[in-house]
Amino acid sequence: PPVCLIVCRCSQEETSEECTKYGEVKQCLVYEVKAVANGPPVDPAAAVRIFVEFAGVAPAQAAVTDLNGRFFGGRRVGASYYPVEKWKRLDLAP
Repeated sequence: PPVCLIVCRCSQEETSEECTKYGEVKQCLVYEVKAVANGPPVDPAAAVRIFVEFAGVAPAQAAVTDLNGRFFGGRRVGASYYPVEKWKRLDLAP
């Protein structure tokens, strides 16, 4: 079954390239969180969310274990699982 991850504080190019080391990446998509009038401010460090869909569970597990907390370009990366149901609906906002 497909498994989706969200990666923050990393570029799409870095994320896509790095994730292929763990297994088949089916899709890599960038979503920019926009500020909403009268809404809470958007944290610039988490404003760009990169979603990675893996073909299976094992590569996704390896990616989360290896990427979460790692430093890329002086930034600490956050990597976590994302609900597949939300991913399929493209419900990508925080």
